[in-house]
Amino acid sequence: MMEFNRNLRGIIQDFDRLPRLDVVKPKVGVVGEILVKFSPLANNHVVELLEAEGARQ
Repeated sequence: MMEFNRNLRGIIQDFDRLPRLDVVKPKVGVVGEILVKFSPLANNHVVELLEAEGARQ
């Protein structure tokens, strides 16, 4: 358990050191039936399209 906690703290420290970009993106929500919300085939890849245009989930 001690090794797990040490590894977890190391992962958190590594994550905290990742560079951040100060980019503001509009937040977009996809609503509708569960398949439309989460299946790329059902929603014609709308999530990928929105992300390519600069939106975030």
